[in-house]
Amino acid sequence: AAHGGERDSLGARFEAERARCKDLEDVIQALRSKEHSSAVAGQSLSSEASALRDQLTRANAERERLSEELRLAVARRDEAVYELGKVKRVATSEGAERDSLTTETASLRTRVAELQVLVEQQNGALEGKEREATQLRVRV
Repeated sequence: AAHGGERDSLGARFEAERARCKDLEDVIQALRSKEHSSAVAGQSLSSEASALRDQLTRANAERERLSEELRLAVARRDEAVYELGKVKRVATSEGAERDSLTTETASLRTRVAELQVLVEQQNGALEGKEREATQLRVRV
């Protein structure tokens, strides 16, 4: 009878250990699943960060291009303003040529106004790209 009780006790311990092994296997499987999910999420975040860096690079290049266009437009406007000043001086000193100079002055004024609008547009576009680049830098 003593052996039967011992056998029952060993059988119960064996079953308890078997259940414990099963529980540990389940925990290991859950941890592996979490590890895999974390790796996939990490790859996704890495890809997203890379895409954001690429977008930031493109935005910076566009901002630089717009900045150069703005600089050229400002230079053209300044040159037109200078030419307009020269025309005004000539017009006031030479009354006989007033009609042709008036036409040229009007043309230059129109050109200056057009260039001013262009400068303002380019400046607005540049400011937009700078805001976009700043937002992208914050996200990266």
